[in-house]
Amino acid sequence: MGIDLNTATAEQILSHIEGIGDAMAERIVEDRTENGPFYALYDLARVPGVGAKLFEKITGWKWHEDMYGQLTVVNLVLDKWDGGLPDLNSVAMRFQALTGFEGCVILHRDGHLLATSWNPKSSQALEAMGPQIVKRTAQYMKSVCPGETMSVTVFLENRVVAFAQQGDIIFVGIRSPRAFNRRHLQIVHGMAMALGKRFSGLRDA
Repeated sequence: MGIDLNTATAEQILSHIEGIGDAMAERIVEDRTENGPFYALYDLARVPGVGAKLFEKITGWKWHEDMYGQLTVVNLVLDKWDGGLPDLNSVAMRFQALTGFEGCVILHRDGHLLATSWNPKSSQALEAMGPQIVKRTAQYMKSVCPGETMSVTVFLENRVVAFAQQGDIIFVGIRSPRAFNRRHLQIVHGMAMALGKRFSGLRDA
């Protein structure tokens, strides 16, 4: 691409990227101002109007529906970012409102519970899930390269649990065994990636 979208002006974006107009260049700058830096090309897909064709034109990357297709849902749950620490309790409650999920658990990679909107019948179920998820994550993450995100679906506490880790954040989406599909795993993957990138940005600042 040959341009840093985190520092470029709208005019510079126009001069370096063919096929986009003034409105889109301004939109990219506005999104960066309102929602924080683009930590990965994935983040560019959050800009209103950037769909599969435009994403490929701007980045030169092939659009992968598994990775980018649920970004609208992820952005709805995360809300706009002011550059500070995300309000994880609010994120968890908004996630619970998504169709098909019972709630979520947000963990630090060391196993500490950061936030949850899952209300199991037994408090022991929640206490037991954290260590189990961290253990499972450690097993699967051995095969993941640094900076990558892996999404996994397992059964824990009689629930279908989809989880993904990005950086320090492990995001866990919980729903009943009925009708769990690939879309739900994509959403969990997107939540982990987006939250992990935001926390990484704060840590590196």
